[in-house]
Amino acid sequence: MFKRKYQIITYLMAILIIVSAYFATECLAQKDYPTRPITCVVQWSAGGGTDVTARTIAPLLEKYLGVRVNVINKTGASGSIAHKYVLSSPPDGYTIGTFCPTITIYKAAKVCELTPADFNMIGMVTRWSPFISVRRGDPRWDTIQDYIEYAKANPNLITCGSCGVWTTYSVVEYLFQLATGTKIRHVTTECTSMTIPLLRGGHIDSGIIGGPEILPHYQAGKLKPLAASTEERSPLFPDVPTMKELGYDCVFPTFIAFFMPKGVPADRKQILVDAFKKAAQSPDFVNKVKNMGMQPVWVGPEELTELLNKLESTVDRVVAWKEGKL
Repeated sequence: MFKRKYQIITYLMAILIIVSAYFATECLAQKDYPTRPITCVVQWSAGGGTDVTARTIAPLLEKYLGVRVNVINKTGASGSIAHKYVLSSPPDGYTIGTFCPTITIYKAAKVCELTPADFNMIGMVTRWSPFISVRRGDPRWDTIQDYIEYAKANPNLITCGSCGVWTTYSVVEYLFQLATGTKIRHVTTECTSMTIPLLRGGHIDSGIIGGPEILPHYQAGKLKPLAASTEERSPLFPDVPTMKELGYDCVFPTFIAFFMPKGVPADRKQILVDAFKKAAQSPDFVNKVKNMGMQPVWVGPEELTELLNKLESTVDRVVAWKEGKL
């Protein structure tokens, strides 16, 4: 009798040891990543919208990942320096980066050979509308249709400022001309913070300005957004129509998204995607982003890839138009 009880106890202890070992292995596997700080590389200068967004979401990611997320800046070459740095990093999930629609422009604009296909997408966390914007009270136009009719009647007379030659905002300007059949003189500025004083001071007639940048000037009654280049109206500017709803094929949004190098193990990628999704949908992040004039969103890797493919096709059309092939 005693011997049988001893055998049962021994058998149960063996099962307990096996089960404990299994769960211990599972826990170790789950804690295998991440175990050290993650570096997030921003392609623009500190203090800009992308940088602020990255630094806003970083502490929320730390909450879900259990490790530090350090944000650094590597500027230059329209953002491609930072992107090449991330893409050449070890594919271990410890180096990630930010990007915007400019990655759809790199190759077409001969900035570099990178295309969205080179990026391993994590997800989009904010987006906003680029607006065709004018000074409030300019007697020449009150609506976007007034602006278009004036431009058609006066080819190459209207000036429009946008940052850079091949950037998200300059592509919006070129796409606007292609979609409306107008000819507008492009004025290159170094950044949107330089476009705004030129427009407010009457040195240019119009400008391509994003929601976060125009919001305080709109609220102050100085600048007026006439139309947006997004699929839908911005919740922050509900009275401003989109070019699409007016019947023009002029859709090119801007956004902030995150990526990693190709080759990161699928389980590690999923951990990051899950953490970003939770952080992007948290009330803390949503409220802070809204206060910055951006629209908080969560767009996962697959849907984001589809959007980038569409934007690449749009850029190809714009480049063909610029080269006189359309």
